[in-house]
Amino acid sequence: MKQTPWDYPCLGMPSYEVSQFSNEIFDFIKINSGHFTLKIDPLLPSKQFIDAGFYYCDTLVEPFCSEERFIAHYDEKVGLMEFTDTQEVQAMIANVFVYSRFYRDFNIDNSVADKRYSQWLTQLVQSGNVFRFTYGGESAGFVAYVNNKLVLHALQSNYRGKGLAKFFWTQICQKLFLTGHKEITSSISMANTTILNLYSSLGFKFRHAQDIYHLLKD
Repeated sequence: MKQTPWDYPCLGMPSYEVSQFSNEIFDFIKINSGHFTLKIDPLLPSKQFIDAGFYYCDTLVEPFCSEERFIAHYDEKVGLMEFTDTQEVQAMIANVFVYSRFYRDFNIDNSVADKRYSQWLTQLVQSGNVFRFTYGGESAGFVAYVNNKLVLHALQSNYRGKGLAKFFWTQICQKLFLTGHKEITSSISMANTTILNLYSSLGFKFRHAQDIYHLLKD
């Protein structure tokens, strides 16, 4: 078990990530308050931690792709540039992360989930890890990354549902490959079939499925 201090400012309580449930973890939970995230193999029996109060929130998979397997899609109107305006990128994130586990957690208000992703995105912009998608010179969305992993991304509403995402993702993936990364990864909800299909169209495969359970203990 490890603490996740970056979640404290928005949750207002200690937060922890658990990768393996045990009697020691159970004893800790009984005497400590906080928000606990359990990431577990989907095939492991769930009765023990459900009886302890954990509840299901999501199933995540890891898309991964090598440069050799990557399928590029091009549109000459698509561009990529570094994002430096924190306020502008914040305006793009309303109601775009609804598949994430914090929005699906019935014990967490959506405003708290909004704050969590807003703070994370601000940190990524300040560290130079966010790129703007442009289409015909107009701002169309953003993508944030850490090393070789795409961690947050969204398109503005007027660019969604038009088959453009594969062109935008081609730009950022090729940029990361050019910097020397041999593989690009991400983490997505199995419920988000739109992004699942997007990564499939780019040649990504999927691995490391994890069921996500939460426990909120005041």
